[in-house]
Amino acid sequence: MMKIVFLFVAVLFQETSANFLCFCNFLHPYGSYLYECPSRSSQLIGIIYPPENTDHYVDLSSPHCVAAFNAQAPQGWVAIYYNSNNVNKLGYMFKDSGFLDRQCPGTLSFNVQNVVKSDKCTHHIGPIPGLVLPTATVPTTAPTQRPTAWVTLPTAHPHVNQQNICDGRGLEIGIVQHLTVFNADSRHCPNSAVADEEGVVMAYCKAPEVKQWKRHTNVMSDCKSIPKYSPISFFFGDSVLAGTKSGIFIECTSSSFVMARQLCSNMFLEKVTIPPFLASHYHVLQW
Repeated sequence: MMKIVFLFVAVLFQETSANFLCFCNFLHPYGSYLYECPSRSSQLIGIIYPPENTDHYVDLSSPHCVAAFNAQAPQGWVAIYYNSNNVNKLGYMFKDSGFLDRQCPGTLSFNVQNVVKSDKCTHHIGPIPGLVLPTATVPTTAPTQRPTAWVTLPTAHPHVNQQNICDGRGLEIGIVQHLTVFNADSRHCPNSAVADEEGVVMAYCKAPEVKQWKRHTNVMSDCKSIPKYSPISFFFGDSVLAGTKSGIFIECTSSSFVMARQLCSNMFLEKVTIPPFLASHYHVLQW
């Protein structure tokens, strides 16, 4: 059974986001099997259970839904992502009329390069491995850069002292393991379900939609006073790049600071030192 922590927040961006494609068991009362290879004679890796009732809210935490994985499968079969005993696995399911395609919300982080795959069959994984968007097709070209979109935001009131602190422990684990963040509420990288930059703040800081972000303390104005694991973003005046250049503050340097982020160009969590000429435009986020 998948054990995943989720965020359920609405989203509103100029580029509409979408939830992940998942397959849900509605007509197999005793459950349906997941296999390590697209063959019923291969090793079983799990079971998709039926819902308790037909009104069950569909999401990835439900045992009757499983997420699609970007890999090809023979006719009648689909590739799926499955987590068992904290092990991330690529598996296969025979998809008949007892399953429905659904859009599942949530946040999921895992190392797409270390997903366990059986060595007893050949796997045809897409160029950008991971979860799948409902309207996505298998990409044939590298991601391209989207045009810049600025969003003007209000400034937090000076007397507001509330600090939004992110999940530092989970973030550090994600950085060490080079995890890829998939977030249904953020924008997505071109031709994939991988979360764009604001997805990191949404996943580890429980941030709402970008239009609710408020500019607060300038990071470089008093860097040593900024709490570690604070959500931050690049601002130009009162405008933010729709979540682009956002991340999580780690520490100060002599002329700048270090933050955690995920870019569409590499698609995994990393720590980077921000160039000094950009650092002065970063502010702590509040909402």
